Amino acid sequence: MIKFLVRIDTAISFKDDYRKQVELALHQQQDTYRLNGVNIEYEIIPQYLSNAPWLTNIVSYSWMNVETLKLKQSGYKAYSVVYIFAEENWKAEGIGGWHVGNYNGYQVQLIKGFKNNLLWLTRTLLMESMHSWDTPILNAGINLSEYLGVNDYDETLVHGMYWQGTTLSQEESIRIFGKEYERYDYSLLIKKLSPLLAKIFPMYKHIIFGTEQYMRGQDGKDYHIYNLAILDALKKMGILSTADPEIVTSINDSGIEIVCLTKE
Repeated sequence: MIKFLVRIDTAISFKDDYRKQVELALHQQQDTYRLNGVNIEYEIIPQYLSNAPWLTNIVSYSWMNVETLKLKQSGYKAYSVVYIFAEENWKAEGIGGWHVGNYNGYQVQLIKGFKNNLLWLTRTLLMESMHSWDTPILNAGINLSEYLGVNDYDETLVHGMYWQGTTLSQEESIRIFGKEYERYDYSLLIKKLSPLLAKIFPMYKHIIFGTEQYMRGQDGKDYHIYNLAILDALKKMGILSTADPEIVTSINDSGIEIVCLTKE
């Protein structure tokens, strides 16, 4: 599961209708990812953003560094930190959001909380999150632009699928995805990235209970791994985390044995 920490402006969280609109936009983004093979989760924590210092059209870089450094020093684990500003606290005229890159190990996005405009809020959240994936994939050794055969992942695909008819032609879409794309819809791209992301963000965690190997799922249940050959196969397929296993003192046994069959 890929975790996003969402820092929602208190100017939003204190207003029920506004907060519910933001939560709905997040759920819609989550569904888009899930339906195309990528599981993300959110932790939503209100934050007073009215006093965040702005440059001309973006929040101060030093402010973002300080805020994320505090998270890092606290040991907070997340892939991304998303700051959603109330409209009255958003200072970037004509801009709906930014993906500003990696700060202290977190991918950071700044989002204008479009009031009474669920559609644009959902589109902006999704586009800015799509900008983030080339970094962890590059860290895993794959240049996304080269992998997909485009000049620039962000410009050709992320922007091209948002502003239709600019940097991504339908002919190019057919070459990459096997079909034409629809404007604002990143389903084809998410589905294309899902096998790569599965290897970086495995679906299951490796745990050890006594002398036995288990995989812990997102449902909180533990699945017994039949032998070490199965363990290695699960890691190679990107199903099981390659990180050091966690030693646990108790399990929530699913009663299911994990085996792999080799096709002859």
